[in-house]
Amino acid sequence: MAASQPVFMRGRRSRRSIPRRKAGWLRRLGKFLFGVIILSMVAVGVVQVLTQLTNSEYFQVHHLTVSRASEELHSRLHGRMRGLVGARIFDIDLSALARRLENDPWVRRVVIKRWLPGTLQVTVQERRPAAWGRFRGKRVLIDTEGWPIEEPTAQTAKMPVLRGIRSQEKRDFARHAATGLAALARVTRTAPELLSNLSYVDLSVPGAVVLHRATSPWQVWLSREDASRNLSKYIQHQNEIERHFGSLSAVDLRWRDQIALKPWRRGERSE
Repeated sequence: MAASQPVFMRGRRSRRSIPRRKAGWLRRLGKFLFGVIILSMVAVGVVQVLTQLTNSEYFQVHHLTVSRASEELHSRLHGRMRGLVGARIFDIDLSALARRLENDPWVRRVVIKRWLPGTLQVTVQERRPAAWGRFRGKRVLIDTEGWPIEEPTAQTAKMPVLRGIRSQEKRDFARHAATGLAALARVTRTAPELLSNLSYVDLSVPGAVVLHRATSPWQVWLSREDASRNLSKYIQHQNEIERHFGSLSAVDLRWRDQIALKPWRRGERSE
């Protein structure tokens, strides 16, 4: 007997099986918009309060402090900042102010900080003179990095004199001067007695730093690449060289493992 087939009856869908829209979407949208409005009002209020506060006398500049500067430079920098006291501290362009102060020839670098509510702190890195020289036809002081200071102080210090730098551009001048100062530093460590009666340093010869001494008739030529090259050997044999080669024009120490002696020639003039 054949098995009976199941019979499917088509009926109406149950109300439970019909998906319903999520209830309360209008209510959630309203809450969201209300929150946005509240936050906007709070933000506007905060901006207004901050604007009124920053415009008040509380955030005006009342104190200017300058640190790490000599008395003379301290006075000049205060003069360059005249008019800042009473200004709104947030309106001051610190970068522009730093550039203005760095226009002083004795200022290498300036760092300025705001200390709320009303103090500007200026920290100065002052240039330190290391030698004398000539730049653009004027006698100038040269700082430890070779930079020409075109407005030297009235005080005259006993320092080395650098000659022979023909550059008219400050950075190029500083590069050559720094080479000479570095050579002098090497000599100071290795043979300081050579600098005790130094007249001047000649930097006009490419690749050489030439020492002219008041107590010696000859020049000492050093290598720019390594100013201490052969220097110890020369000091060791200096008395012997003086005894056997009294009429010298120059002692050249630039070459590796050898000392070259340049004899004095008639008609040659020593400065």
